[in-house]
Amino acid sequence: MLSTVAVACSHPAPPAQPQVPAGPPPKVRLAVLPPQDKPFGKAAKAIGDAFAAAHVAGVDETKVWKSPIDVVQLQVECDDPTPDCYAAAGKELKADRLLFATIEAAPKKQVDVTVTLFDVATKAVKQTAHQVYANEADAAAGAAALVTEATK
Repeated sequence: MLSTVAVACSHPAPPAQPQVPAGPPPKVRLAVLPPQDKPFGKAAKAIGDAFAAAHVAGVDETKVWKSPIDVVQLQVECDDPTPDCYAAAGKELKADRLLFATIEAAPKKQVDVTVTLFDVATKAVKQTAHQVYANEADAAAGAAALVTEATK
């Protein structure tokens, strides 16, 4: 008589791998770039003051630079107002976000102001605020509200 014997091998379960705690998420860095101060020094100063008081949600570190966006773009040899050039400027500054403003002359001695919050990784504008003011004094007076709109 033949008998069939089944033998099962049992192996101990592999030891559980220790859970490696996830490190803290990387810090989000904001580079704040002042507008050109010529020919609109009063408006540029007002925007700079508003930038200093601004809070951008989700940002861990803020660094205020002395150079405006166009100067930084020249340093990276990309001076077009395009997402690729803004991203290159942001990488040069080791920033995840850029906050910058442009002030330009408009017809009838008006002042055209744009404040931009830019995401370097996605190469996209997160928020922008734009206003054409009757004169530089009005632009200076409206600076804080414009910065608040762009950083909300």
